[in-house]
Amino acid sequence: MRLIGSAFTVVFVQLFFSAVLFLFIIFTGCNLSKDNPIEKINKADSLRSATQIKNDFPSDSVIENILCEKNNQFSYAVFLPKNYQGNKGWPVILFFDPHAAGDLPLKKYRSIANEFGFILAGSNSSKNNLNTPGIYPEIYKALRADIQQKFNVENNRIYLAGFSGGARVALSFGLADTSIAGVIANSAGFDPASSPMREGFAFCGIAGDEDFNLLEQRRTEKNLLPYQGIFHQLMEFNGKHEWAPEEQMRDAFVFLGCVALTKKFPTPEKEIIINRCQTLENELKNTTDKKLRLKILQRTACFKQAGVCSVGIQKEIEGLNNSVFNKKIVEEEEKADAEETTLQNNLTQKIFSENVTWWQKTVTKWQSADKNKPEHKLNCRLQSYMSMVVYLILQSPEGKKEVLLREKLLAIYELVDPENPEWAYQKAVLRAQQNNRAEALQLLNECARLNFNDKMRVANQAEFSLLFNDSSFPSSLK
Repeated sequence: MRLIGSAFTVVFVQLFFSAVLFLFIIFTGCNLSKDNPIEKINKADSLRSATQIKNDFPSDSVIENILCEKNNQFSYAVFLPKNYQGNKGWPVILFFDPHAAGDLPLKKYRSIANEFGFILAGSNSSKNNLNTPGIYPEIYKALRADIQQKFNVENNRIYLAGFSGGARVALSFGLADTSIAGVIANSAGFDPASSPMREGFAFCGIAGDEDFNLLEQRRTEKNLLPYQGIFHQLMEFNGKHEWAPEEQMRDAFVFLGCVALTKKFPTPEKEIIINRCQTLENELKNTTDKKLRLKILQRTACFKQAGVCSVGIQKEIEGLNNSVFNKKIVEEEEKADAEETTLQNNLTQKIFSENVTWWQKTVTKWQSADKNKPEHKLNCRLQSYMSMVVYLILQSPEGKKEVLLREKLLAIYELVDPENPEWAYQKAVLRAQQNNRAEALQLLNECARLNFNDKMRVANQAEFSLLFNDSSFPSSLK
């Protein structure tokens, strides 16, 4: 196994930091049966057809399942703002969740949609690891067509948004479809040099300071700087690899509104934008800390483009590029990011070179670090990063074939990401393959405790067929 691990490390590390892998992440996640490339909706009787609901869309309410009229194997959730009327166009955001939870972002951000006057829609069909990659364009096309058919949409203000693998789906179509005004990418970036950039495109990146994808988001923001006519902003929040808190997503809506103002599009939320700009300007007046002031100024750049900030703030923003302090901060951040990338590479190789005991000691060290020091956030990102790396290796041919390697990977997975049910699920599959019925059932119950809820995946898992009727099988997974 040492030879396999050593050779595989070289190949894996080379692939891991290439654009190919970043695209690959779109298609990784929960396994599906090859005979079932699109997860079927369990509660089919709760889905209403177009003729039943065409004139019966309640506002200020999340409708969880609407069938796409022209391709009814796909469905989506929708939220109409409380003052929605069909006699004018409304801006819309199409959301892509990595686990096809279309209603999740809608319920999370419905108050923002009400405030700004946005239609929200979330795909119930797009998710990580669909075994037929070509199905993604079909999902997008069906969703887009159905939304525009059933609702009065402002065609100049159609946006895409997503989280993690869902953000990569949003980016892939948002960059390619010239009718899309912009993308909110929560925890995923892209390489502008290898993407079809166009003038007027709006990109808002969002990531938590404990998220392994924060470095990628920072690289994207830096790489967008030379592009004229592209609107872009990075927002960081206190948190991990997750959908952004409401506060940061609200600022993303403000950013999109600023871009719409700049482009002279209908922008009914203009007053909200002006009020938010005034709030930030007041924060600046009361801020003496240079680093904090710099961050606030960076966030006000979009207001300058929209022409809603004061003359004094405009001048201060214009002076940022020539600011010695700003250049120093940028250099410090680039150095820290480079060091973190080196740590990521080294840890990836240690998956093969170090035993589980070494990983136990390393994770304990990470978790026992002083939470008030900057190293704490770094350690959180490294731990999150290793969870993703181990997951990807588990999906590789070697990770699936070599039992000893798989055992080690699952042990590391549990150490670095104990609250993620994926390690327990994959370990349950392995134990079922080994005819260890008792431990497989125990691990499935651990999945249930960790809020695993993909019943279709469980039903399609051939290894669980003999366990399904056991009294110890968790009822929540049936």
